[in-house]
Amino acid sequence: MLELNNMLMRIINFQTPMRIILIIVYLQIVGFCCAQTFAPVLVNTKWVNEDRGYVRYLEFEKDSLVETIHFSIINKIASVSKPYYLSDKLTERFDMTKVGKQTSGKYLLLWNKRLCGIEHCEVKTISEDSLTLFFGAKPNHVGAADHYIKYKRMKNASLIPSTEGKRK
Repeated sequence: MLELNNMLMRIINFQTPMRIILIIVYLQIVGFCCAQTFAPVLVNTKWVNEDRGYVRYLEFEKDSLVETIHFSIINKIASVSKPYYLSDKLTERFDMTKVGKQTSGKYLLLWNKRLCGIEHCEVKTISEDSLTLFFGAKPNHVGAADHYIKYKRMKNASLIPSTEGKRK
């Protein structure tokens, strides 16, 4: 009986560290997958978010994100193209050399030419049908609040309204 107890204790002692190792490896793999977005997944995709008073469209190209907003209340359309890249960490300095080249990360960094500044959001989820972005409130901005925007993938890009002339 003593031998059986010793053998059982060896199995239990062996399995416990092995279970812990497997759990740690699993969590690292899941954490890596959830924290990474790959630009090739985004390139040539189109997304839509409908809200009260407007419809927002996103078109990811290789080196720019085209954002088109249709303000339904006043029937106006605005469109802007912004260079972008993905990054593992937030930064306040936009690196133009990474545009079209930086292909993974959980943060989407954009250059807003009109504001002469960087915009950023966190890619929370991405699937075949949906994209969820998290916009953190900027400190010391009046009315700033954390918010999520969930987009649905568009199958028919011709539904995106166009503006007269070129995009800025």
